[in-house]
Amino acid sequence: MEAPHDTLYDMHCHIGFAANAAEVAASAAARGGLQALSCTVTPSEYEQQRAALAGFGFARVALGLHPWWVADGRCGPEGVERFCALAPGERFIGEIGIELTERYRAPEARERQVAALDRALAACNEGAPGKLVSVHAVRATEPLLDALETAGTCERHAVVFHWYSDTPEGLKRAVGMGCYFSVGSYMLETRRGREYARIVPEGRLLLETDAPSRPGKLWSADLWRAQLELGLAELARIRGVDEQALAATMAATSAQLLHG
Repeated sequence: MEAPHDTLYDMHCHIGFAANAAEVAASAAARGGLQALSCTVTPSEYEQQRAALAGFGFARVALGLHPWWVADGRCGPEGVERFCALAPGERFIGEIGIELTERYRAPEARERQVAALDRALAACNEGAPGKLVSVHAVRATEPLLDALETAGTCERHAVVFHWYSDTPEGLKRAVGMGCYFSVGSYMLETRRGREYARIVPEGRLLLETDAPSRPGKLWSADLWRAQLELGLAELARIRGVDEQALAATMAATSAQLLHG
């Protein structure tokens, strides 16, 4: 069944992860009714995806420096340097951040992530204000918020927490700093995720898929649309509001962030 609104906004996806990315993009563009922020994990992926998606007006490609790739060295010093060279001139940034789960919290991995994030935020500030910055924080919200605060990022740019899963205190602090939150069906699978989705101010709430879930996965425009509709319906149910009204509010917020 079609959603009761014209356009759905996916404010955090990874078109470049799809094994059939060109096919998905062409199909989504032909179908219409979709706008997307497609995040990347390294500057090299960003440059490839920027070229690949240049002809598809529904998708904005964000320059990324994902903490997993930084922590394990897949994106090393040259990648960080390339990000810093590109960031001043880019409007869309993502995803960047810190993750301190067991796999990524070794001292050297944490140091690489924090240093890369500080440099990324400084590079963003070298350009014009008004960027859209999608951030990743897992067991690391406080250090990430500290970095955002030190850089003055929330005063200069719009910051979106993707799939927020950390502490209630961190959520309250992020709301107080003016952050937005992109929420999708994955986040809503957990009790904590559902509670956070219920209490985020409506004007700060965005829809996401974070799909495809891994590089090399087959995907389709129909599956994409269905995942967005599922997330929207569940959000409306959790918040106890009309689905169409919620869709309209999130669409207006997303359009403002994407198009100014």
